[in-house]
Amino acid sequence: MAPDVIIQDLLFEQTQEQGWKFLTLARLDPELARIPLVLCTAAVQTIKDPDMVEQLDRLGVRVVLKPFNIEELLTVLKDILTAQMLIAAATDGEATDR
Repeated sequence: MAPDVIIQDLLFEQTQEQGWKFLTLARLDPELARIPLVLCTAAVQTIKDPDMVEQLDRLGVRVVLKPFNIEELLTVLKDILTAQMLIAAATDGEATDR
């Protein structure tokens, strides 16, 4: 049974290499590749770097900057789960049409 979402809390300045390794390996793993990733971090400067933005977009990672309130995180999770349900419904509909 796979999780619906993976939330990773990452302190970029100290563990950037390990964090990127996890994000990359998660996307390469067939069982984890489709699971949405949410990255929580206080590394505002790092996250707003254009190269970093491009890499996170390529990996399909949503970012929540710390400090955040729980409502902000819940909104991101709701958006992700709603999108997953819509995709699943569309996929099920296509399979039924065949």
